[in-house]
Amino acid sequence: MVLNEKQAKEVREHMLRKTKSFIGLDNIEVFDSIYQDIISQYKREYGTKSFYNIKSGNLADVHDFIDCYTLPRILEEQIINTNAQMSFGR
Repeated sequence: MVLNEKQAKEVREHMLRKTKSFIGLDNIEVFDSIYQDIISQYKREYGTKSFYNIKSGNLADVHDFIDCYTLPRILEEQIINTNAQMSFGR
């Protein structure tokens, strides 16, 4: 059985919380890049095109995957550069 709508919503919200933990909502462009990277890795990891195609038995694994997600170097650098520009502009 695949994820139901409530479970898929729970996964999306977890991804959003994880994304916010890296940068907050200060820079929407970097926020979107991080969120999209989590989704891309999620799709590669589980070989799916949608949240709804994950088997509900894998729900705990999906949450563990999100918890363990780390930023790729390029996104870390974007965050550092963005933060530097924001402090310079103040």
